[in-house]
This record gives sequence, structure tokens and C-alpha cells, in this order.
Amino acid sequence: MAVASGPFCGALGCRDEADHVIRDGNGEYFVCDEHADAGEVVGDV
Repeated sequence: MAVASGPFCGALGCRDEADHVIRDGNGEYFVCDEHADAGEVVGDV
């Protein structure tokens, strides 16, 4: 299950604008288009 915290949008305050789910070495995160290149995109919201 994806989490809404971490170094990406959950911490940056754009969780409500999330468009994608990305995965990195620490887990999965909801992100907006601007931050989607921060990890492997694994799904859309």
C-alpha cells in the first residue's frame, strides 16, 4: 500500500494533487506530475 509521507509530495504538501504512485528504495509514494520523475512510476491515482 502506498504511503502519503516521505521525501516526496506527502512532505511537500501536494498530496491532494497526486496523479501517480511512484516506488523507490524506501517504498511507494503518491506524487504529482512535477515529482513523478523521482522514482519508478507504478500506477496512476
